[in-house]
Amino acid sequence: MKMVVAAAVGLACLAGCVGDAVETGGVENPVSPPEMTVPCEQAGLKLVDVSFVRMPDEIGLFFAASQTFQWESDLVLAYDVGPNGKPGNIRYVGPPENLEHGTRRKLVRYAADKLKGYTFGWPGEPAYAVDCQGGYRVIVDWVRDTTGSGAMIDRSTER
Repeated sequence: MKMVVAAAVGLACLAGCVGDAVETGGVENPVSPPEMTVPCEQAGLKLVDVSFVRMPDEIGLFFAASQTFQWESDLVLAYDVGPNGKPGNIRYVGPPENLEHGTRRKLVRYAADKLKGYTFGWPGEPAYAVDCQGGYRVIVDWVRDTTGSGAMIDRSTER
């Protein structure tokens, strides 16, 4: 009996250790939607404020170490927008294999952090929009100058 209880506790801990973070397949900024919601494509939301989030240095170090001087990836996030115009229930909905690579997980985290800082405006009475999607094309250019040193440029775009 003690073995069964220990195994159940171990499995519960393992399930909890997987995490809620978007880069591990979880939901970031969890919010309970109200009963009445609006599909995002019908909400008429407009982006009114965009946050600036610096790309983490370790991402640049990976590209420098691997000598990958140009790299591009599309990351797709789904989210809801509350009456305050802020995104919630942010989740990664792109290819699952992107979450198997450490640097891509960091890029998913980077895109989610950018999205959390956005503010959307409602055309009329604020409501709660569900199932919005945003694609983030992350483009990294590593530019070498004549001395051999380099600089990483983030030319990410939202679409």
